Amino acid sequence: MSAIAICVNPMSGRDVRRLAARATNMTHEAKRDIVARVAAGADAAGVRDIYVTAEPFRIASMALSLLPLSARVHVLRTELRHDARDTEAAVAAFLDAGVETVVTLGGDGTNRAFARAARDVNLIPLSTGTNNVFPTLVEPTIAGMVAGLAARG
Repeated sequence: MSAIAICVNPMSGRDVRRLAARATNMTHEAKRDIVARVAAGADAAGVRDIYVTAEPFRIASMALSLLPLSARVHVLRTELRHDARDTEAAVAAFLDAGVETVVTLGGDGTNRAFARAARDVNLIPLSTGTNNVFPTLVEPTIAGMVAGLAARG
């Protein structure tokens, strides 16, 4: 399947720990930019489908709504509980859609929830959290291209 998913945690990088950690502020607008760049990279790599989930701030869906992509965009609906179960529900929806490559936007907590729910998935974790040990700072367009190439085999 030539598809990727982009899993966005809208609350990553927005808690009070940022003050003590002297971390930069991660706005919803910054996340929209990251999503757009990941999608552009995946599209350039020939991905046919991009999956995201609906979330309260419409970060991913708004980022993708105006992009001139060749790939089809699918916005999946999941039950929102506003905690780590939202990430787990997103993973289940992506797996049900047949996606095997996922780019996450979040921190250690987001990726911990992702790992609890997913096995045997190509994961590209992009850092948008507070104290990031696991996710990395990678140029989003390159991350999207890598995701696209992985999805295409």
